[in-house]
Amino acid sequence: MRGRALTVRPFLLLLTSEMKYADVILPLPLENSYTYSIPTDLEAAVTPGCRVIVHFGKKRYYTAIVMEVHERRPNTDFETKEIYALLDASPVLRRPQLRFWKWIASYYMCKLGDVYKVALPSGLKLESETAVTYNADFEADGPLRPNEQTVLDAFKGVLKLTVSELEKKTGLRNVVPVVASLMARGAVEVSEEMKRGFVPKMQTFIRLSQEYATEERLQEAFADFKRAKKQELLLVCFLDLSHALNPALTVEVSKKELLERSGCSSTILDGLLKRGVLESYEKEVGRLQVPVCRLQPLSSLSPAQEKAYSEIHDTFTSKDVCLLHGVTSSGKTEIYVHPIQVLLSAFFPQQPEAAGLQDPVSSYKK
Repeated sequence: MRGRALTVRPFLLLLTSEMKYADVILPLPLENSYTYSIPTDLEAAVTPGCRVIVHFGKKRYYTAIVMEVHERRPNTDFETKEIYALLDASPVLRRPQLRFWKWIASYYMCKLGDVYKVALPSGLKLESETAVTYNADFEADGPLRPNEQTVLDAFKGVLKLTVSELEKKTGLRNVVPVVASLMARGAVEVSEEMKRGFVPKMQTFIRLSQEYATEERLQEAFADFKRAKKQELLLVCFLDLSHALNPALTVEVSKKELLERSGCSSTILDGLLKRGVLESYEKEVGRLQVPVCRLQPLSSLSPAQEKAYSEIHDTFTSKDVCLLHGVTSSGKTEIYVHPIQVLLSAFFPQQPEAAGLQDPVSSYKK
């Protein structure tokens, strides 16, 4: 007996060391992470930051985020549950972000699951739902349970349904465990579909068609506009705004800007679009419009500002720090913008515009 025990024990230790486990974060107000065993076929794919489907409690399944992958067997008498499915081929969350989540939970004394629920930007992930795809080639090797057959019957006429759609069609309160058992049989596959709450802002722009990109063709177009003076006016306004005939100066013109500057209606523009002289296209634009800073000369200093500027210059000859005191709107910015200009001129002898640089002084004043 003693010899057999010595023979079996190393074998058991070998199996234990080869099994991998994953600590996951659940979207619940829980203090700690929870450990699940990783199926053999998913060991190479499950990495920190990936999303997985796990069974938690008696009847609930959740989408969890893997926090750590290790080979430490949980010190418990309960059976460790397996990860049911992997939703991502690559991590959706980087390690620095995971560490930041832990810091937030520690600093604000909240649960890691609470951080998980609110940390992702709402514009990128308002809500997610597990999507279930039916395997048309599935053939059952044995009798299915009534709930399993009910779920498969819901796929008649469609191949893909979300969990909520399955629950509505089948009447089952929690269909995820049934889906999990069908996954094990190979009847369905699971993926994660994101419902994007963020909708990019699109804007219509107008451009000159390639057919009329030469002066000769434009002259022919203007000749056709003898009786369509408003279309002629709109085309002239577009050429003036876009500089379409000068590739070096060409800029994009939005439909809104063109109609506002020309004073014409969209019906007039539609006429030019139908003629093929102009073309419209959609483009994504940012919601945060950053104004362009134009170059402008520095303002002249007043006598009081000149005195303060001279004192600052004298102070810097002997000290590294100088305190400029003044009430709000007294003109302090105008004073210290001048030393900045002197410093920039020392490093950039050329003008910022000639060097291809935005003028930092004017940008700062803006």
